[in-house]
Amino acid sequence: GNSAIAQWRSSDGGLGLWLMNNNPKQEIFTSKMPVHQGKYVPLLMLRQKSKQAEFLAVMKPLKGKKSKATINQVQFHHEPDGEVLVTVLVGKRKDQIRLGKTEVVYEKGGEKPITVYLPAKQ
Repeated sequence: GNSAIAQWRSSDGGLGLWLMNNNPKQEIFTSKMPVHQGKYVPLLMLRQKSKQAEFLAVMKPLKGKKSKATINQVQFHHEPDGEVLVTVLVGKRKDQIRLGKTEVVYEKGGEKPITVYLPAKQ
């Protein structure tokens, strides 16, 4: 697929994390990182060996004990013009985010898109 998935669970829900995974030289590491007083927290690291590394992630809350992150909920697609299209399923609704060099376009379930223009590079 074109994404890697991680999820954290709690008693009443959790958090899903999708990482764009389109570089064959990309490596994903997981571990437990020590914090204070002998406690540990989960650690997720993504490493790429490339002159043009791209990192893109989507985080989404998971509701209820049985909810889980699945591969079809978030998809990343590189368009021929260099833009990245991110599709997120929210229940039966399909939201899309188009990431371009000069703008970001968000479309919520087929409604009128919202466009944010990015400042030009100096």
